[in-house]
Amino acid sequence: MQTTGPGPLAVRSGAATAPRERLLWLALALFAAVWLGLLAAVRLTPPIDNIEQLLWSRTLAWGYYKHPPLPSWILAGATAVLGHAAWVAALLGGLCVLITLVLYARLLERLAGRGFALLALLAALCLTYSTERLDYFNHNTVMMLLTAATIARLWAVTQRPTPTGWSGVGLLLGLGLLAKYQMAVVALCVGLWWLRIGGWRVPAQRAGLALAALVAALVFAPHVVWLVQS
Repeated sequence: MQTTGPGPLAVRSGAATAPRERLLWLALALFAAVWLGLLAAVRLTPPIDNIEQLLWSRTLAWGYYKHPPLPSWILAGATAVLGHAAWVAALLGGLCVLITLVLYARLLERLAGRGFALLALLAALCLTYSTERLDYFNHNTVMMLLTAATIARLWAVTQRPTPTGWSGVGLLLGLGLLAKYQMAVVALCVGLWWLRIGGWRVPAQRAGLALAALVAALVFAPHVVWLVQS
């Protein structure tokens, strides 16, 4: 597999894709607004995961009971600006899903074409996370977003390996581990993909994987220290 050039699946020019991407964002935003409004109207209480995050976000730490800290940090930042309210957590949950879907659709368009990407996106909108759980903000929704971002960045460095690109993969993996330990499965998949493309044969890919591992370890290390001290 070609790993040093853009190849036939390279990204189209921004001028050509920008109007379609704006339309996609608008359609997804409308979809989310309808569902979030409906859920706000019919739920008697916020999802228990949201309540948990609202409680944890009041005190910043490198870890919390049974989970790493990133979702609580994100919510703490949002509530510092918007107020400590349940709707802030619901909004963040919706944003995580929307951004995940956009990353998913963009990558599929590059891999398989616009029609396939649209069909897959419509199918994804039928999943529970896109409908009745759209207002959930928890470790799963943050990890889902970071997983999609990692895969998108991994495809970019597959086509054109650069230190910046591989550093981005490492940063996303490290942040994903700070969201949920299950991100280790994504890290394993990155390694398996590197083997699949013969990354050991390309110096830039060998150095890139090592750089990604180093960055991920540095990002995750403070939480490991917290675990040991706890």
